[in-house]
Amino acid sequence: KHYPQSSYSARDNILLRARALLAFVLTPFLDDEWFQCCKHGTGSSLGVSYRDTSLEAKSKFPVTITSGAKTLFDQYLLFDSQLNSVLLSFNEKNPIRERYNIVEGSRATTVAKSTSINRMIAIEPTGNMFLQQGLMTLMYRRMKRVGLDVETLPEKHKERARLASITSNEATIDWSSASDCVSIDLLRWLLPPKWFDCLMRVRSPRMSIQDKFVDLNMFST
Repeated sequence: KHYPQSSYSARDNILLRARALLAFVLTPFLDDEWFQCCKHGTGSSLGVSYRDTSLEAKSKFPVTITSGAKTLFDQYLLFDSQLNSVLLSFNEKNPIRERYNIVEGSRATTVAKSTSINRMIAIEPTGNMFLQQGLMTLMYRRMKRVGLDVETLPEKHKERARLASITSNEATIDWSSASDCVSIDLLRWLLPPKWFDCLMRVRSPRMSIQDKFVDLNMFST
């Protein structure tokens, strides 16, 4: 029998399989489960100095946030009425009555990568980072269900690399500027729609570099 040949290229087939795998791993997306995962990170954020990264400092009004994430943060506070009450009570004597400081995006800075090289990082708005941490935790949960435990993967990779150095059956690849290849259009095609929508709304679309805002073409820093 002669079967019709696929019109898809090898690259198309890889992308189709990747999209199917992502849908299998990441779904379902449940707002309540996401909100249960939301939390503040340990580092500094926009409007919160690295000198004081306490929960109290990140709870002071106004909370920095992008316009795209503000509605989601409001939805979270409806979900977590206890935190909403705590924030209102904590800021009761705060002369600043506005809850949010709407910002365009993140701010660029650098940290030491080694004794001779600095790594560029982004200081995210406080509200965005709170929601981003929830999406990260939810993603890790979904990965763990299929055996990809982020907490144990480094040790597994170390052992695999050790064996590869002995057998030469495998090799590691370290692409330079690999993050630059993660474009918005690629993730729009690969990710389940709900995931992509939420990630787009909580990401910083712009970054302040030396007091000048630029659009971000890579998806995240």
